[in-house]
Amino acid sequence: MALKPHRSPRRVNLISPADRIRPDAASVLLKMVEEPPPDLSFIMIAEDLDAILPTLRSRCVLLHARKPDPEAAASWLEAKGLKDFDEQLAEAGGNPLAVIRGHKIVPDEARALFLGLLKTGKRLDITKVAPGVGTGWKLDACADFFSRWGTDLIRVKSGLQPSYFVGETPELQSIAPGADLQRLFHWLDETESLKRASSVPLNNKLALEKILESYRSVFRS
Repeated sequence: MALKPHRSPRRVNLISPADRIRPDAASVLLKMVEEPPPDLSFIMIAEDLDAILPTLRSRCVLLHARKPDPEAAASWLEAKGLKDFDEQLAEAGGNPLAVIRGHKIVPDEARALFLGLLKTGKRLDITKVAPGVGTGWKLDACADFFSRWGTDLIRVKSGLQPSYFVGETPELQSIAPGADLQRLFHWLDETESLKRASSVPLNNKLALEKILESYRSVFRS
């Protein structure tokens, strides 16, 4: 904040992702936004506006950047020389830049473990969670992964096609009838709570066991 600009008379502070700022840091930032230093502008980039402190959000000018439609995203990726990207594009929420940069929600080993468990529905074996959890797995990324799976499960149960896990459509269709919709929405709330709690030290194995055990209870016995 105290650095001087080396070209323009103004300074620009880019904060991304702004929806991942810890509450204590957001309170400090709010004070600076309310009374910014001379010639300093803030640019904040976020996907989840609801995760930003409301008082902070109210002091911003909101600009919505919409993602491209699937056809435009596919054409752009093809022009970049990519092939067989449909599944990766779907899991990235239709964001072609995430595909180009090779961004993944969770590591491949986490994806394999989670999908193997989530697809079993009420037969999920909770004892397989802790031994399979790797080091360095970010809980907020895991929460995003679970949230997208839950969203797709709701879509399939409602007679729609999945948005993210298109390649897992048969498995989603197989377990959707046994899912209780009200419990499923409650589980989505729990994934958001896990995402918010990821800013404080947690035991990853215990946290993942808890969220997956809760997922298993979504399904009727």
